[in-house]
Amino acid sequence: MRVIAIALFVTLSIAASAQFKLYEKGIDAYQAKDYPSAISLLNEYLDKSTRDKAFDVEVRYYVALAYFKTQYYTSSVREFDKALELGHKNAGNINWFMAKAYAELKAYKESIECYSKAIELIKDPANQSKLYLERAVQYEKQGTSALVVSDLNQSLSLDKNNQDATKMLSRIGDTKSARGFGTQNVQSEDKSVAIQADKDASKTQPVNQALVKPNVPAETAVLISDPKPTNAKNEEPKKSLPVTANENKVQNVIPPSPAPVVVKKEEEKKPTTDASTVTENKREAVKQTPANTQPILVKSEEKIAPAPVPAPAPTVPAQPTLADEYKDEKRYALVIGNTNYKFVQQLRNASNDANDMAAELENSNFEVIKVIDGDYNQMRDAFRKFNQLLNNGPKDQTVGLFYYAGHGLQNEGENYLIPIDADVKDEIDIPRVCLPMQRVVLANMERSSTRMNIVIMDACRNNPFPSSSRSTGDAGLAEIKRAKGSFIAYATAPGSTASDGTGRNGLYTQELLKAMKRPGRTIESVFKEVRYNVLKLSNDKQNTWDSSNIIGDFYFKF
Repeated sequence: MRVIAIALFVTLSIAASAQFKLYEKGIDAYQAKDYPSAISLLNEYLDKSTRDKAFDVEVRYYVALAYFKTQYYTSSVREFDKALELGHKNAGNINWFMAKAYAELKAYKESIECYSKAIELIKDPANQSKLYLERAVQYEKQGTSALVVSDLNQSLSLDKNNQDATKMLSRIGDTKSARGFGTQNVQSEDKSVAIQADKDASKTQPVNQALVKPNVPAETAVLISDPKPTNAKNEEPKKSLPVTANENKVQNVIPPSPAPVVVKKEEEKKPTTDASTVTENKREAVKQTPANTQPILVKSEEKIAPAPVPAPAPTVPAQPTLADEYKDEKRYALVIGNTNYKFVQQLRNASNDANDMAAELENSNFEVIKVIDGDYNQMRDAFRKFNQLLNNGPKDQTVGLFYYAGHGLQNEGENYLIPIDADVKDEIDIPRVCLPMQRVVLANMERSSTRMNIVIMDACRNNPFPSSSRSTGDAGLAEIKRAKGSFIAYATAPGSTASDGTGRNGLYTQELLKAMKRPGRTIESVFKEVRYNVLKLSNDKQNTWDSSNIIGDFYFKF
């Protein structure tokens, strides 16, 4: 026994040494900027059961960095999360990297949360200034302008030389919040007149129209604090920043009279008793005034200045639509519907469900691979083609969706999809003739270039193989627990069963197809509506289920 123990110890020591060399090679590859090799070597290290797990926290960190450098942002976030869970000490920088990754994935809410954590953890003023600036960019994308200006002011208070923050603040042009970072004061006789600085002399900033006196041409409109502002010292304002289009001058503005009055150059004639007539030789027009007042003669050749045209409203850049935000997104779907089983009970409408789902996904810009009544080989071939599409899709701009309607069962915590030619006599037959959901489908989806994986399982039916029911455990399917980036939806709660339905579609797919057609709704909203309607229509007997760890948003329709 002692000899065996010694031999086992030596074997484990050799294995551990080999794993450590693998770790060293992975770190060296990262330092040499060979990021794909670093990812491969360090993931291989993590797969070894004999590794020294004390190194896991650093391995996760370097794998996350390598994914970030190669623009696999979803995988980067996943690995950074695991490094934080293991207690990595560099939490501030990790949150900063995660914030940047989320921003690339258009997950602005998550990005802002990570920026906030990084601001709390990183105390260096220069870096904090950068963090506030970058968070302001995310706030702007969310349309929260007040928070944008607040963060920009914070950024400049920490680093007054942050030119990017200054430019962004000037672009936003918020007069009140920007004061002190682009506003100049010109002294009048009594009060000061604030002139908003503008980086582009051809544009004017928004002004408070309630304070702008009438008869001021649009190009010279300024904020007025006195009816007759003057420059006491006749000095030009400082030119640290350009002012508005009528540069370096403040116009004196005369309040308008109730009615235009013309000073006559010639002696007036007494008006005729008929106020509507005009003396021909003098060509004078009689203008009636309000009752009990004398009419005022106005020379016909003298023109009254037209009312001033109000200053045009500032041009606000059009906000991008959802279609604009996701215009580069590539969508691929694999849809399988099995109805005509050879060795078990046939299903009523699984094929209809798959056909209708494929058509609806195509209307939502998915490229669809469809299999109806697939045997084992057909389903495996479809998975290979599907994975190839996902792997060739643009990094973190690809969405993969798998939909399955048909028989399914669970065995030892794994969910299996049942081809139409599966003949299960005993538990040992299940892995041989059925397809494992997690290991074949979802694992390959997660290793691809996708930013999001969606799996929809309308297969939570009773175990179709009575002879194996004892060995397959509980009815229905097991819950799939995955890392970030996946949305898993079931026709009913894990461990429960669902009926096949009596109409063209099963109840679950019927309601899902309806909800998917409505534009501008997130995936969470779609499946929440499905849950409500299925519960209602089944008299609370069928409770749908979904499990989400997705990053960012997804919309079936824009």
